Amino acid sequence: MVSAAVLVGAGAGFGGWYLAGRDGNGTPTAAATASPTATTGASPSESVRSAQGVSASPSPSEPPPGYRSVSEGEFDIVVPEGWQQRTEPGENGATKYYYEKPGGEPPSHLLVFKVTEPGATPLGTLETAEKDLVRAKEYRRIDLGAVPDPRGEAAELAYSYQIEKSGAVMRSHYRVIRADETQLYGVLATGPAEAYPEQGEILDTAADSFCLGGGC
Repeated sequence: MVSAAVLVGAGAGFGGWYLAGRDGNGTPTAAATASPTATTGASPSESVRSAQGVSASPSPSEPPPGYRSVSEGEFDIVVPEGWQQRTEPGENGATKYYYEKPGGEPPSHLLVFKVTEPGATPLGTLETAEKDLVRAKEYRRIDLGAVPDPRGEAAELAYSYQIEKSGAVMRSHYRVIRADETQLYGVLATGPAEAYPEQGEILDTAADSFCLGGGC
């Protein structure tokens, strides 16, 4: 599981409660796994985006205007043009792939990573992540549920939170998709709340285009 500190973005001032809420193996303690108290609070248009904003044809032959195709070896994906790539080591030998908008303040980025928990499901992965995310400053769930995907089971969590240092309100869309019969991947788009619906459009484009390396 990618940590909640990652899911709210670098520099978000998320540290102390998260470290205190996990044991030495990175497993949430009883306090950290309490049921979220955040309510959905989604407007009709926000809820419909998750249910209907997914294209039915992954891996388009040509990226749409403003996007470019990227081959990481592990997977191929379409990301916004000009966004800078970097990687970080993840859990259980996985790699976290970041694509970051240059000069953005507050920052916008796309994150892609392998889900490494045995027996994980898309919706279950998001529900587990939210048990940590609910402790972020001003966390608010916008929508959570299954989304259509021609590759199989998929789910998405849309949420907002506040960066403690700057006070900026951020909005994230986190989708878990099935890369093949056994492997799940997480795709997360984050940016300033006022930039919405950019995050949803970036996530749709990236997640729909995703395929394992050599399988596109």
